[in-house]
Amino acid sequence: MAVTPTITSSGVKIGLLLHESEHSSDTDSLLTPPATYADLREYEVEEDGAVTVVRATSLIEKTGRFELFHISPS
Repeated sequence: MAVTPTITSSGVKIGLLLHESEHSSDTDSLLTPPATYADLREYEVEEDGAVTVVRATSLIEKTGRFELFHISPS
């Protein structure tokens, strides 16, 4: 899937959307390359031609290889 910040021009990045269980109170998560996450940043997520706008809510893990963070619908 493609992940693009809506405000900056940092370009399109490849990401992986991780859906949580429907019965869980947890939110969905997004796995992206480094230097993608910013607190409360808004992203356009394109998957199979459908574009959804989401907002980063909290950072789960950040390494030199990836960033994993919670998202919510914007």
